[in-house]
Amino acid sequence: GACHMLQAAKQLAVNPRDPATYQLYSGHSKSLSDSIKRLVSSIKDSAPGQKECDSGIGNLNRTIRELDQASLEAMRQNLAPREHNTLKGFQEQMITSAREILDRVEDIRQAAKQEP
Repeated sequence: GACHMLQAAKQLAVNPRDPATYQLYSGHSKSLSDSIKRLVSSIKDSAPGQKECDSGIGNLNRTIRELDQASLEAMRQNLAPREHNTLKGFQEQMITSAREILDRVEDIRQAAKQEP
């Protein structure tokens, strides 16, 4: 890890033209870099609210695809009528959802800054 990389760096400082030492330093540097990347990824994946945000993003993407499909069907004059709700009902549902998202944005932003 980091200790081995520092030892190799010291050896390089003494003998900067030694290919074996440079190769050793390079290997330890890559190992350390990979470890840091895994740590950052792990921290990000376990951040407060991360799973909920990922789920919400997935739901939004699914809904966008459904809206795109409905738009194409409407342009083809092939859109099936909805029996369980009206345009006004869907609009109110969207407004309510948007307000709920806005109400939670600041809490999510604060939670993301906190340590797990």
